[in-house]
Amino acid sequence: MLANSQEIRSFSVVATSPCHRETALLIYSARLLGYHCPFLVVCDKETESHLNQYDLGDVVTRDMGELESVNIPKHNELHNASVILKKMDAIQWGVNQCGNTMFLDADIVLLKRIEHEISQPTMLSPHYHTVDRLHEGDRYGGFNAGYLFTKEPDLAERWRWL
Repeated sequence: MLANSQEIRSFSVVATSPCHRETALLIYSARLLGYHCPFLVVCDKETESHLNQYDLGDVVTRDMGELESVNIPKHNELHNASVILKKMDAIQWGVNQCGNTMFLDADIVLLKRIEHEISQPTMLSPHYHTVDRLHEGDRYGGFNAGYLFTKEPDLAERWRWL
């Protein structure tokens, strides 16, 4: 690790049953790379049951409960505000429980260790899926909400407010 990089103390994830296989693969990929910190997973009962089939190390699940209907204007079909709010719960849990967290969407697979890039209290990833990021940012957001690191205890609450 670089001198100014930070050790990841937890991973946080939100997962629902359509992505339970992907969630297990994400955790497995992190374990293969030597990450032994807790995975804190906010999920439904089906995902919890699926993850319990495997020996994935320190995986703690929290029931996501009912998804609240959030009355926010939809700008696209990709983003569900109710699920995004659960991401903030997972991030808050990771920071409060472990001091920092690397939030990852359930469909991410790690191919190499990533902490050598972490040098700030919060780090976000820009969207790379579009050619015209300037104009598409209004539609999809400027940052990828599925890949971020933070150790700031107020980030999740601030994001909820935004």
